[in-house]
Amino acid sequence: MRAARTAMLALSLTLAGAAIAQDAEPVSGHPQPQIISTSWNLDFSFDTPKAIAVTDPAGVTRWYWFMTYKVANNTGQERLFVPEVDIADDNGRIVAANRSIPPAVYAEVERVINNQLLQSPTESVGRLLQGDDFARETYAVWEASFEDADLLTVFIGGLSGETASIAHPDPEIDERIQLRRTRMLRFSLPGYFENPQYQPVELIDERDVMR
Repeated sequence: MRAARTAMLALSLTLAGAAIAQDAEPVSGHPQPQIISTSWNLDFSFDTPKAIAVTDPAGVTRWYWFMTYKVANNTGQERLFVPEVDIADDNGRIVAANRSIPPAVYAEVERVINNQLLQSPTESVGRLLQGDDFARETYAVWEASFEDADLLTVFIGGLSGETASIAHPDPEIDERIQLRRTRMLRFSLPGYFENPQYQPVELIDERDVMR
C-alpha cells in the first residue's frame, strides 16, 4: 500500500512538473481537474511552512516543518474530512506529514502557534459541518531534511469529491487507479541555510491536480 502510494506521488510530481513547465497546459493522457467542478470542494486557506526545533529525551535537537491551514464546508451538506498531506522536494525526498512524529513535536508546534481554535491533525479528522462558523483549523508537520533543496511541493488531499481514473503506471498490472482532486502548493527555498529557521520560503504556485 505504501509503495503504491509513493509510486503514485512520484507520478503526480512528474506530471504536475511537466504541466508547469508547459505554462499549465494539460499533460497528455493524464486527467486534469474540471475547470468548473461538478463535485463538492471545501474552502481552503493556509500559511507558509515554518521551521521549529524540538529536543528529544536523549538531548538531540531535531528540526521539523509545520504548515497551518483552515478548511470550511460551504458545499450544501455535511462532509467527512479526512486530510492527506504529502511533501516532496527536488532531491526526490517524499514524505507523508504527521507520520512517526513524536508527541513532543505536536505539543511544541501548538505552543508556538498559540491558537485556541487549533485542532491537532488527529482531532481534525471527522464530520465537517456547514458554514464558516464550523471551519476547522489544523496543521501538518514533517521532519526537515538538511539536503540543499530548492523546491518544496505540498499535496493536500481530502478537499474535494472530484475523482478520475487512469491505467496503472506499470503496464504489466491490469488495473485502474483512482485519482482525486488535490491541492498542490509549490514553494521556493532560495539559498541554503544550515538552520532551517532562517530559510526563506516563497509560494510560487498554487493549483489543483489529479493524483
